[in-house]
This record gives sequence, structure tokens and C-alpha cells, in this order.
Amino acid sequence: MTLLSTLLPIGGMHEYVEESIRSALAELPPDSELMLIADGIELPTELVADARIRVVHLPEKKGTAIALNEGIRASTGTYLARHDSDDRTSPDRLKELVARMEADPELVLIGCCANLIDDDGHSIGAYDVPTTDEELRATLLRRNPFVHSSIVMRRSALDKAGLYDDACVRMQDYELFLRLARHGRLANHEERLADYRVHGEMTSKTSSPFSPYARLILKRRRELARHDGASAISQTVNDSVWMTAQVLRYYGLRRPGYLIRKSA
Repeated sequence: MTLLSTLLPIGGMHEYVEESIRSALAELPPDSELMLIADGIELPTELVADARIRVVHLPEKKGTAIALNEGIRASTGTYLARHDSDDRTSPDRLKELVARMEADPELVLIGCCANLIDDDGHSIGAYDVPTTDEELRATLLRRNPFVHSSIVMRRSALDKAGLYDDACVRMQDYELFLRLARHGRLANHEERLADYRVHGEMTSKTSSPFSPYARLILKRRRELARHDGASAISQTVNDSVWMTAQVLRYYGLRRPGYLIRKSA
């Protein structure tokens, strides 16, 4: 088994892919692998020449959740990191996050704060998130406090919680984090070790609040609330506020949370 596997699904050869792969390789610890999941596409040979890269090829496009699950099944890491094909990360991200995991056996999920960048990679702000287990558990019942492309998960905890839900074509990260939270401690590193790119093609801007996956999110939130002993009445209020915000965002009446909430 290797120390860590970074999961990087690629559903199309857009302008950020090469930079993203370089970024993922630059932060990869020794005895680790970069899993490139080619979701219905062929990757150019020159992009996969590095010996640390392993390619999982899906003949037909399956979407992010299924692609990630195929990557997880093929990977060998004790820890599983995420990287998106349009984002960048600091060369120190995995060193810092894995060190935190190694120091705390109860820690099942850790992410970090992020810089916001535009199409050209220029800074447009910061996204600072809660960092302690107590804060994160409370925030998870209201919204997703993790930057998906920043996180590292413990494989043994994922074995208990289950993989990404194949039915979640959007918000698959939030749904999984709500389940993982029932199996151990959570954290976010206080430093901004990821660059989160804000652009017009982001799938988070097209997530429907009327979809089956949105209803599944609400179910998982209620399950975590019961697990953590939170008030059912308070959770009903949280869910109503979240749904209202999702509807407003879907119809363009509210900006996405990562643009509104520069710190949390």
C-alpha cells in the first residue's frame, strides 16, 4: 500500500488541465500516486509520462461521482486526496494535511482554506473556512464547509462510510462528508493551501435544489443532526434556510456562497 493517492478526474481537455496535473505532481509526497481518471476521454501521452501517474480510463463519460469511485477502487493509498482539473494547490498542502492525519488517528477528513482565483489565475479573494471539529460539525448541518479540491480522507474511514454516491451528479462531496462525519473527527487547516478557480463553467452554479441529490443532502443532514444530538427543530430551520438559499442561487438571485462568504 502507498502512503497517499490523489484523485484527479478529468472529463474534458480544457485549458487548465495541464497546469492542474503539474500542481498535483509538485505536492505529491514520496511513496504516493496521482490517479488520473479519464472520464470518457483519451489523455495525451505527454500528460501521463510521469512514473507517479496511474490512469484509470472510463470508455464512456460517467460523471464525477462514478469517476472518483473508480479511481478509489484502483488506488492503493492509506490516505485519499482530491484535486480538481481546474484548480491549483500549494506544494506544501499534502505534507501539512498528511502530517495532521498521522498525528491524530481519529481524524477522518481534513481540508484547508483557499485562495479564490479567476480564469487567468489571478487572485480575486480568499475563502476562509471553519477549522475545528466542533465548528465544522455545526456548520455541516447548515452548509458544506470544505473545499472539495483541498481535502484528504482516511481510507479506513471511507471503508466504513461508503464511497461517493453514484446518484449524486452534483454535491457528491457534501453528501459524502455528511456520512464521514459520523465516523471520526473533522478539521480544516488554517492556511490557504489551495487555489479555487471561479469561472463560468463551474458545476456548483448549476446544481438544482429540486433534484434527487438535493433531497438526499437534506436526508444526510438530518441523520448527522440525530447522530450529534442536535435539535430536530433547529435542523428543520437550517434545512429551510439552506433550501431557500439554493433556490435563490439557482435562479440567479443570489451569488454562490464562496463568493459571498470570504471568511467563515
